[in-house]
Amino acid sequence: LVCRAQTNADVIVYGSTPGGYCAAIGAAREGASVILLEPTTHVGGMNTGGLSFSDSDQMYREQLMGLFHEWHLRIQQDYEKRGVTLPYDVNVKNQATWSYEALVAQRVTGAMLAEAGVKVLTERYLKSVTKSGPRITGIVTSNGTFTGRVFIDGSYEGDLMAASGVSYHVGRE
Repeated sequence: LVCRAQTNADVIVYGSTPGGYCAAIGAAREGASVILLEPTTHVGGMNTGGLSFSDSDQMYREQLMGLFHEWHLRIQQDYEKRGVTLPYDVNVKNQATWSYEALVAQRVTGAMLAEAGVKVLTERYLKSVTKSGPRITGIVTSNGTFTGRVFIDGSYEGDLMAASGVSYHVGRE
């Protein structure tokens, strides 16, 4: 018996950066079927890959809520469950430095994706897109073709947008 990976969903997200995995979780929580495609074997981008410091203290933290807040809160709770008290409280919106271990961030990210029902597929390097007029209808990867109703570019460099021929400008706004 051969198991085949799901290749069609309401929403296809290419790239598991923080923006990519949050888009996938958000769409799945709203009832969409979601496939998150990652070109490498690593899910979570910089947040789970060693950038273990949140530079959000440089912004107005009271504005930072939603999935960003939940993600950080769940990191804090992960530590607390293991008897570790962090030198900050995510619910206190001050200028304290928020830092965490990459493996904790990876564990929390994986749990949030699984709870939302997001199908995560790694080693899916983008080769091309199929379109009907200006609309993307599929993504061809190094390991399968994926179709959906909505496509989200969650890559750091806009790989899906570039492959689909979206116009762009290099430089400042």
